[in-house]
Amino acid sequence: MGKIMCPGQDTAFWRPGDICEVPCSECGHEVEFFKDDATRRCTRCGQLVRNPKLNLGCAQWCEHAKECLGYDPKEVLAQAEGGESSLVDRLIAAVKGHYKSDQAQITAALTVLEWAKKIMIAEGGDPRIILPAAVLHGLDPALAATVLSETGQRIENKGIK
Repeated sequence: MGKIMCPGQDTAFWRPGDICEVPCSECGHEVEFFKDDATRRCTRCGQLVRNPKLNLGCAQWCEHAKECLGYDPKEVLAQAEGGESSLVDRLIAAVKGHYKSDQAQITAALTVLEWAKKIMIAEGGDPRIILPAAVLHGLDPALAATVLSETGQRIENKGIK
């Protein structure tokens, strides 16, 4: 049996205006948003783009929002408004630095990141592990270690070649 969702968040009750496209401020590529997405990454350049039409509906005050959505919208909003860059932001910047002219590699990393977020929301998991791993997916292990080092992460290289 599927997860029961309140009508305020059930996409069956959404209207066409609840999904919009916004140009990325960095490269102009269109970024698609659902009404309850606070931010999304541009699949072309990795820039974090805010949803100007954010509408969490009942989820912004409901005590069951985390159970309903799979994440706490108050936490997501706080992260979106905070000025600190997350580990994922730093990893993306480092990957972009290494693949300056290889847009396909950058796009691949960002696509894997988006899929990892969707799977994590549906299935659960620790975003501190899943999201950085998604960004590093597909990198040569030596480059992944370099990128982690550049972002201030210390790892032990046990059996990674």
